[in-house]
Amino acid sequence: MSALEPRRGTVVGASAAPQVLGGLLSVAVWLRRTILRLAVVGAASAAVIGYALVQHGFPTEPGPALLTALGVALVVAPPLVLATFWVLLGELVRLPDRVRRLPMDTRQHGEEVRRLVEDARARRGVRFVPGQVWRLGRLTSSSRELLMPYAPLLPLFNVPFLAAIVASAFAVFPESAIAVIVAIALLT
Repeated sequence: MSALEPRRGTVVGASAAPQVLGGLLSVAVWLRRTILRLAVVGAASAAVIGYALVQHGFPTEPGPALLTALGVALVVAPPLVLATFWVLLGELVRLPDRVRRLPMDTRQHGEEVRRLVEDARARRGVRFVPGQVWRLGRLTSSSRELLMPYAPLLPLFNVPFLAAIVASAFAVFPESAIAVIVAIALLT
């Protein structure tokens, strides 16, 4: 067994946490699929309505141009918010694996820092600096996920963001109905 492989230990007692976490993750996966469907319907609706708003060209006068831009922004906002929530739910689903890999990743980053320091001491000279700076940059950017594994989940605790998600989910239904009416009007 190498120093980087996880060691197996003795489990002291059974925990109900995996069962509860499994249930929450299955709800998150279902919600993620549902949100993706809503976002796709919203995006298609936004495309139809947006096309109807600018089918004869974008207005040149300031008043109608502002109203057109506002209309396009209003129909595009719900699918964008739902797509953002879909990405956030993906991060939530991947969180247990990320936490499980955290000790192994920490060891690997420590080994990489040690190798980088040894190489910097062994190789001196201007021609090795760009390579060392590149390796340090890659290590720093990959350490961000290691140091903040829970950071992508912070929007779940933001009440205005959650309110925007609920409002966007409800806005997709009238938006899709309007898009059907607009599509019928455009086809006739």
